[in-house]
Amino acid sequence: MPVGVEKISTAQKYVLARRRLVKLINNRAKLLSLCSFIIETCLFILWRHLEYYLLHCTPTDSQDSLFASRTLFKSRRLQDSFTPETNLDFRSGLTGVSQHDIDQLQADAISAFGESLQKKLLDIEGLYSKVRSRYSFIQALVRRIRGLLRISRN
Repeated sequence: MPVGVEKISTAQKYVLARRRLVKLINNRAKLLSLCSFIIETCLFILWRHLEYYLLHCTPTDSQDSLFASRTLFKSRRLQDSFTPETNLDFRSGLTGVSQHDIDQLQADAISAFGESLQKKLLDIEGLYSKVRSRYSFIQALVRRIRGLLRISRN
């Protein structure tokens, strides 16, 4: 015990202990809320990547060259609108995405994003995300990711 604690009354010790516990509980609640926000952000990034690669990405081994060139132009135009420097090209480091890579991504995502993970994510949203009037999008993101994984690439 800290020096001088023996000299204070039991009621004052109770008040000090209560303040300390309330502070610890509030800190833990903030930590859980931040962790929930991190999970939500990671789900958003996962959804956007899956959406791009499963719906919009044209594999390098695609047979439809007319469609591939149109998509390349569209992605370049979209890229130009977001980057302030016109000579910056994010595709320069990529060797290309094959149909096998996309199929493997979909298979891995389906196996990793199972029902148990989805249930845990929804439980997290129910327990930690709606604290202090902060709205969460975990349920919507889980639903969208689930929908993307059900879509076949035919």
